[in-house]
Amino acid sequence: HRVDRRQRQMCIRDRFSIYEDSNHEIWFGSFLGGLHHFNRTTKKLTYYPNPNFPEGNYKKGVIDIKGLNTSTLILGLNGGGFILFDKEKKLFKKLQNHNEFDKLSIADNYVPCIFMDSRGIIWFGTETGGCSIYNPNEKKFKAIQPTSQNGLSDKTINTFYKTDSTIWIGTEGGYINAFNPKTLTCKSYLVPNYLSLIHISEPTRPY
Repeated sequence: HRVDRRQRQMCIRDRFSIYEDSNHEIWFGSFLGGLHHFNRTTKKLTYYPNPNFPEGNYKKGVIDIKGLNTSTLILGLNGGGFILFDKEKKLFKKLQNHNEFDKLSIADNYVPCIFMDSRGIIWFGTETGGCSIYNPNEKKFKAIQPTSQNGLSDKTINTFYKTDSTIWIGTEGGYINAFNPKTLTCKSYLVPNYLSLIHISEPTRPY
């Protein structure tokens, strides 16, 4: 779908997340506007409505975007769990959301951050459920929530960042967590009181 001026303005004003894929094309997620794609070659901005939610429903808002592989995106939603998008077929597929009666479902429907490690394991940061780790081979989730055993400091996860054997987890509550994926334990570090929300940024890369 080619977007008109109003939709273009909505995409810019309401932008939540930006992702550059392996083909160097740009994808925008927005609170109410769903998913937008900018093709650098044609300079064309295209809007893809999420058919799982009606227009105007806040749950369709895309608040994080990551690449599952060269043809598929993972979209973290604002209350709708997460969904996959096939870039080649231009179709949404496999909506996944929290089921309170299923312990193997994602822990929460608000998914502000997504991270995929070198093993292909997908980490979902949620607002009230801590981390949900998904193994594509086992097709089930494992929840990691704050307990005295694993040391995770807060149930609200804002960002992930990988260095060597450590996954750094930014949370609300004044702590940053150094997580060991092999032992599923972490060490929490208290930051100054005025920094209640932690976000870890990737280094700026030259173009």
